[in-house]
Amino acid sequence: MKNIFLLAFALFVVTLAHGQDAERTTHHNLTSNALSEERSFSVQVPISYDARSSYQFPVLYLLDGESNLAHAGPLVDYLAENGKIPEMIVVAINSGSTRSRDFMPPQPGQTEAAAGAEQFLSFIGGEVMPFVESRYRAAPLRLISGHSLGGLFVTWALSTKSDLADGYLAQSPYLAEAMGVGVVEQLGTSTIGPDVYYHANLGAEPDLTENFDRLETGLESMASGSLRWDLDRDAEETHMSTRLVGLYEGLSGYFEDVWTINSEELATGGTAALAEHIQRLEDAYGYPVLLSEQPFQELTQRFLGQGDVAFAHEAAKLYVLHHDESVVAHFMLGIALASSGQRAEGLAEINRAIALYEAAPDPSLAPVYGQAKQLKQQLGG
Repeated sequence: MKNIFLLAFALFVVTLAHGQDAERTTHHNLTSNALSEERSFSVQVPISYDARSSYQFPVLYLLDGESNLAHAGPLVDYLAENGKIPEMIVVAINSGSTRSRDFMPPQPGQTEAAAGAEQFLSFIGGEVMPFVESRYRAAPLRLISGHSLGGLFVTWALSTKSDLADGYLAQSPYLAEAMGVGVVEQLGTSTIGPDVYYHANLGAEPDLTENFDRLETGLESMASGSLRWDLDRDAEETHMSTRLVGLYEGLSGYFEDVWTINSEELATGGTAALAEHIQRLEDAYGYPVLLSEQPFQELTQRFLGQGDVAFAHEAAKLYVLHHDESVVAHFMLGIALASSGQRAEGLAEINRAIALYEAAPDPSLAPVYGQAKQLKQQLGG
């Protein structure tokens, strides 16, 4: 079965990444009672949303959606496909000309027309979130992200309504002068539980550095066992580039040490460790999770490379159990079965992989399809 193993190794030069698909994004208009006007937002569903109709997905609420979805959507897909975060629904809330009002926290002496953060918070929490959660398969896990004035709003929202979301991600939060001091002081006196996460980053932005330092001091002074947080100083980034870098850091930070199973744990624990990891995630988040293909693929490859055909078979079965629609999962199970002498069963899985590809051809999986056709011939199919 040496040639079958070689085919298995050849598989892993193939990327499973998918490009952005406009058909995954739906635009909505909503007449807001909180804002007394019509507002718009877009909802991008995950790559697996239609194929995995029994699953719910966490939701990322993204401020300044008209400009931020272009980088946030692909970033969420990339992190999910590489096993760092779950696939997520992304709700991109458009701002337009009202952002300076909507994101502005109330300050002494300001008029309601100048500071509309309270109304905008009501719009998100009382109108957008219920709308999304009633129409999409949203898991009970919310994150909210904002940049600049949006980052100011996210930081203020954490101090005002910490049960709005599970994670608050702020890129270059505009904590300028007295306004920033007020928000930082309010956050420092808030009571926030350890299940809530806050991340903020700052680039080379001297006008915002002083209050960012105050923010760090305030977070450090919080009582032990309160809010989980991370701050990053990205000295090589500008005010605009922190949007991408900070969102990457924030999403990775929220799921760090929880979502990803590392290679060492896979190597020592094998299939049982992966199954236990999935169960831990479901216990932690309270809903059936969809882990990416990456750890299943890594584990099956490891056992095949070591010649542990029985373990490879178990890993590939677990792969198919969680990703029955995957071309690669059935291809790997076919290799494992054929390598253990079960040629007919292996051929059936190879045929299943070929059928899945032909039903929905994906250019990134074309090499797998070609290998599957070769293996079918080798097995006499």
